[in-house]
Amino acid sequence: MKKLLGILMFILLVGTLSACDDNASNIIAAVDVSDREETILSTLTNQSFLFDFNNEDYEEVSMWVEKYEQGELVDDQLGYLTSPVDETGLIIFATKIDGVDEQQTFHIGVGDEDGVSSLTTRDTPLTPPYSLRGLHKTSLK
Repeated sequence: MKKLLGILMFILLVGTLSACDDNASNIIAAVDVSDREETILSTLTNQSFLFDFNNEDYEEVSMWVEKYEQGELVDDQLGYLTSPVDETGLIIFATKIDGVDEQQTFHIGVGDEDGVSSLTTRDTPLTPPYSLRGLHKTSLK
């Protein structure tokens, strides 16, 4: 069996987001993108995840990329970003495989009315077949 290289993307959730009340004060939801936005994203990335957030209780968001090979964790912080957050904003996670050297690039960003914080990090070349799997969680502190 060929070696599978799996990149597992985590934006991990820490804390309980409105677990005990019906007031939806802390929400993270996938963004519905327009056809035009989808065209722009697919031109620039192979895969992207966009989330709107509404936040009343947290001061910052932390996101990171973990790398797994054959189900085993090999790098627990391939990339890491912590950013202050306002009450509303956008979280972006995108990947791109470079066609020349087949190197994986990860883009992480958080934007709100005060601006944008972002990180770009690269991984070693991938061996086909590519395997991208994602869990989409967020750590708001």
